[in-house]
Amino acid sequence: MGAIASALYAWFRRRCAVLAVLGGVLIVVWAAPIRPGVVLGESMSPSFHSGQVFLMSRLGDTTDLELGDVVVLDVDGELYLKRIRAIGGQTVWGLDSADVDGAPDIVASSFEVEKIRRLVRVRPGVGRVVNITVPPGHVFVMGDSERNSYDSRQFGAVPVEAIRGRVVVSRLFQLWGPDQSSNAVVMAGDVEKQARR
Repeated sequence: MGAIASALYAWFRRRCAVLAVLGGVLIVVWAAPIRPGVVLGESMSPSFHSGQVFLMSRLGDTTDLELGDVVVLDVDGELYLKRIRAIGGQTVWGLDSADVDGAPDIVASSFEVEKIRRLVRVRPGVGRVVNITVPPGHVFVMGDSERNSYDSRQFGAVPVEAIRGRVVVSRLFQLWGPDQSSNAVVMAGDVEKQARR
């Protein structure tokens, strides 16, 4: 009986050691200032592709966010990888097709707005020129693949507190090829979110 108890005790100790190591690794990954993430979907194509692994730096100060920064943000409990197109106080101009609710379907640069106005005057059925002023403390984000992106055109400007971090290394390596299945991102350490996908 002593040999069985000894063997069970040794087995139990090995299992506890493995669980302790795994728990330590998860804590380090979750708390680290730089975290890896995996892109799901093609909303940031051609800059990012599905299966691409990137590194994100957590934000300590949201005041240094700039136009063009690629950020990971939390919208209604889902993580998205998007590019900042406007920050608080700036105005986003674009064309809203006639069947949509006032958000621009196509976002225009400041020098393209006059061209869009002329187009709308010549072809009124194409839509209307709209603008959105981003509230202070918010950002307007979009995917690089505008036709394939769920972004601020649908969910509106996002508070800077929703930004989890900024991408610092865009292509660490590729896990799999392009996939059109999602516009989201999975971050290391977010086990519950990975399990739901």
